[in-house]
Amino acid sequence: MITLAQLRSWCWPDAPAPSQSASGAVLPAHPMFRAMAYRLAPKEHPEFRNDYRMLALREMPQRMAMEQIAQLFEREKIRFAPFKGAYLANACYPDPALRSRCDIDLLAHPEDFDRALKILEADGWRTPYDYQNNHHHPCMFKQKVVLELHFRLPNFAGSAERQWELFVPEGAGFRHHLPPELELLNLFNHALHHSWINGAQMLADCGFLLGHCGLPDWNKVDELAREFQVSGPKLLFFAFPDFFPELYMPQSAPPDRKFAELLRERILFPLDLRGRMDTLVMQSGSRFTLQWWRIRLAGFKPSAIRMTCRLPGHGAYGKLAAAYLTVIRKKLLLACRGLRSNDAGTVAALRDLERLKAYLSRPRDGEK
Repeated sequence: MITLAQLRSWCWPDAPAPSQSASGAVLPAHPMFRAMAYRLAPKEHPEFRNDYRMLALREMPQRMAMEQIAQLFEREKIRFAPFKGAYLANACYPDPALRSRCDIDLLAHPEDFDRALKILEADGWRTPYDYQNNHHHPCMFKQKVVLELHFRLPNFAGSAERQWELFVPEGAGFRHHLPPELELLNLFNHALHHSWINGAQMLADCGFLLGHCGLPDWNKVDELAREFQVSGPKLLFFAFPDFFPELYMPQSAPPDRKFAELLRERILFPLDLRGRMDTLVMQSGSRFTLQWWRIRLAGFKPSAIRMTCRLPGHGAYGKLAAAYLTVIRKKLLLACRGLRSNDAGTVAALRDLERLKAYLSRPRDGEK
């Protein structure tokens, strides 16, 4: 059992004690927090040694792949910027193994993007599934490591060129990173996009990011949120005043308390989607809207079916037809089950989540 107070002490070892007690708040069970407890307090948590070893072994191939790509891009003069876990693990966390991640998120400058793809393909990276995405090339694979090569930040409006104007170069090379205010916005909106399932990890990311970079410029955060039409993260800070040191808190008026409490609940008690996706989809308040249909039908694109059913990127049309029949049958059964669902708790949580997302989409980060 890892507490919010422990995480706070690891992010800000020298910070004064919070005015509110964090001792009673427990973080969701996750190997990342168990590994963190062993690595940063081994005498207190020897029982988590295997969790740390597991994540360290899993992280090593990703770190080696990132280093190889960085050397390759530097040599070929490709402007690039690791972000999310690919940046935070090495730059902000006390040990890269403590930041678990599924893939490498890497941005390439728009002018260098096509050349970067060719260089990666020549280096052995493969794209087995061809599908459309609004912000990155289809996933690339090499020796069981997954790479998402982005041409823009996910869920951000505005041009990719404008985003790159804000990136910070590292030395005289071609490697860049996001300024802390932009990374903070990206982390918050990524968790929002995923309905806070990864909210506790996002909270740790923000803590180690700010613990490493120092105080955020809140005026800059507000300006960037408005420019790129994303939700500002102030509600997160008011939801966790017992985690963020007082010095880091926004100086604006507190938001609606009920939404701060709701965000805190969703992060500390994330929705368990296992076996409930049918209810979440069919009992949504936005069901049968145009956007709802767009999301549902996107899963029936040939490229999506091929990826879901692990079919080759081209050919195998008989298998593709059979896969369509299987997926359609499965989706229909799930839709019927979702419409008949009497899971009142999940439906109530879903409606609260939709209210929270609507609140965050208001102008000025939902502030009054």
